[in-house]
Amino acid sequence: GTGSATSISGLGFSPSLAWIKGRTNTASHQWFDTLRGATYQISSDSTGAQTQNTQMLTSFDTDGFSLGNQSSVNGSGVNYVAWNWKASPVSTINTDGTIQSIVSANQAAGFSIISYTGNNVAGSTIGHGLSAAPEMVIIKQLDITENWVVGSDFLNGGTSPWDYVLNLNNINAESNQSWPWNDTAPSSSVITIGNGGGINTNGGTFITYAFHSIAGFSKIGSYAGNGTSQTVNLGFEPAWVMLRKRDDNQDWFIFDSARDTSNPKTLYLEANTSDAEASITSNINFTSTGLEFTSANFNDSGKNFIYMAYKANITQ
Repeated sequence: GTGSATSISGLGFSPSLAWIKGRTNTASHQWFDTLRGATYQISSDSTGAQTQNTQMLTSFDTDGFSLGNQSSVNGSGVNYVAWNWKASPVSTINTDGTIQSIVSANQAAGFSIISYTGNNVAGSTIGHGLSAAPEMVIIKQLDITENWVVGSDFLNGGTSPWDYVLNLNNINAESNQSWPWNDTAPSSSVITIGNGGGINTNGGTFITYAFHSIAGFSKIGSYAGNGTSQTVNLGFEPAWVMLRKRDDNQDWFIFDSARDTSNPKTLYLEANTSDAEASITSNINFTSTGLEFTSANFNDSGKNFIYMAYKANITQ
């Protein structure tokens, strides 16, 4: 960070979602996207409503983004990391669901950003704009204080997974709840939602991030810990991994090869806390085909884990 207005370039694309975290300070995670507008932020470690700050992210640029002087994203002498996803530069009105949505989708990358206004009707649907059903969906209500709601094909061991929910902003284990997804998995065109706070309050405003795996680029999945050693085949060498136990309380740990260029990966951040970057005695190696666990750490016997992994710098 410089403490004064600056531009960050070299991404190789114009980002649609920028997720920024201070590595050497305790500021919250800052999420920005093109549907809500560059100056509007939400924090994955907070239940807080969306706020506008004109000194955080000030614009999405052709090869990166520009920043103001706010210390959460650009404090003088503070080190930061930014993780970025590309959707579509042009958003569209989507009428596939019973609730009209605004969608920015990148079908080649299996990623879309969706905004909608709630109607409090259980079983409502929102179009997601992807070519396949999302395997992970993250929703945040923007206008009030509410948890971040996470659904995935890989909760509950893959058995009726959309009867279950996690929260991105806390450590709570998965729980069986019908209100988020109305016990209905997403289809190739829509996401089904329940009713109530955090997912579909009448007149509430919501942002949704939807993901599915792309062979050779991204993988969303799960594995069972064995307490000793094992490999998880992704089909590529990851550059970024977020993982946690799904059936026990645990933080959402993030490892990447930009902050940590050697194996094992020891530098981590947690999506659900404002904590600065820390080091752990880790057993995680990024290999040419996926993940390697060499001990019980993040591989606890009898526990089950969910993960999202990405390879960087491809044509999507």
